[in-house]
Amino acid sequence: MENKNFTSLRSEEIVRLLEEPTDDRQPLKQNLQKEASVKELVQALEISRVELTSRILCDILAARRAKTAVPALIKCLEDPSPWLKDDAAEALGKIGGIKAGEALLDHFNKDPRLWYAVAMGEIGYRAAIPRLIEALYDPSPMVRGGAAWALEELIALDALKDLKEVARLEEDAFALKHMEKAIEYISEKKISK
Repeated sequence: MENKNFTSLRSEEIVRLLEEPTDDRQPLKQNLQKEASVKELVQALEISRVELTSRILCDILAARRAKTAVPALIKCLEDPSPWLKDDAAEALGKIGGIKAGEALLDHFNKDPRLWYAVAMGEIGYRAAIPRLIEALYDPSPMVRGGAAWALEELIALDALKDLKEVARLEEDAFALKHMEKAIEYISEKKISK
């Protein structure tokens, strides 16, 4: 593996290498992350049919902050695998962009997921604030916690009242922790304005 020229790998070979049985895929992942062409990595994600391969590619593209990967990552949000959806959303959050925000909000409206909310907060997608406030009342504590985290990132002053209301009744430790952090952070920002 050390002698392999990763800079000239084609997408098909990237997929083949990632799908070979191995005890430790980490060295390959690191080499691809450092050296492989973003264009070929994106194409590999587009042709991959194995969930683990796609998830690794999402992670590599996120680490590379590959803006050209956004359309392929958005397409991954359609996959039936919840893990691939989460990895794609996490990658979109790290890469950012308005197009990613629109897609994440659209998918969050159909299928509320923690990582969709987190990613919208990471990219600063303020258009999501009203929907994230609604999500504070979602049946899933993971979604409630993710929404609170995103509202904190967005410094959503208009969410303060709802955050305080839901935090008083919250029984889930994960959701409550993020609600309390959001209340504290947003309150500090409100005072400093």
